[in-house]
Amino acid sequence: THGGQVRLPVIGPLLTSSQLGRRYVMGLYREGRTHLYVSRGVGLEGLSAPRVRFLAPPEITLFTIRGK
Repeated sequence: THGGQVRLPVIGPLLTSSQLGRRYVMGLYREGRTHLYVSRGVGLEGLSAPRVRFLAPPEITLFTIRGK
């Protein structure tokens, strides 16, 4: 979703190419015992969205996974 690529304060993303709409735009989500992380990534989606980022900075995510 690239975090919406074009975001406005208070409103959030103007449009997202996700089939789930705005539910999982960016960040960490918990659904019961399952975790989901949606990264804003570093690229641009140019089909249904403009090839620009506005208030949606790119990100590279590093995870450290530890067992119990």
